[in-house]
Amino acid sequence: SLENDMKKSQLLLYRGSSLCIKASLLGIIPINLKFKNEDSLDPLFQVNSNIISDIKDLKNILFKYTFSNAKNQKNFNLKKIQKYCLKYYTSIKLNKLLKILKRK
Repeated sequence: SLENDMKKSQLLLYRGSSLCIKASLLGIIPINLKFKNEDSLDPLFQVNSNIISDIKDLKNILFKYTFSNAKNQKNFNLKKIQKYCLKYYTSIKLNKLLKILKRK
């Protein structure tokens, strides 16, 4: 299952998926695949600098991860990304939703 895969993972390669938010909160380092001359689809575009566009970029980031000091998450801005992710979704205000639904 996806949950089991994420429990075993340390890195996530993604495009426009909001799955990167959940993965980041689980301590998985998100790496966005963005092709050159393409509008960003990244939900983390404001905070994630782990971006690749070709195999050379992927090799560089994997090298950086492999040889970072004990997989130092500071090198990948994970704490900043996680802080952003915690604010990404908001709680449903059930009373307001019910009022809107009753009007229709």
